[in-house]
Amino acid sequence: MVAEWIEVKEFGECLYFFFLNNSECKRFNSSTLLIVKQFF
Repeated sequence: MVAEWIEVKEFGECLYFFFLNNSECKRFNSSTLLIVKQFF
């Protein structure tokens, strides 16, 4: 699923993921932020 993320923007303790399929933004908490940053 990480491969589908084209852009990652950090706002405070949350990440907004812009997906290729749509313009919907997914919001994650700070605990998920630590896991996702390992891929970037």
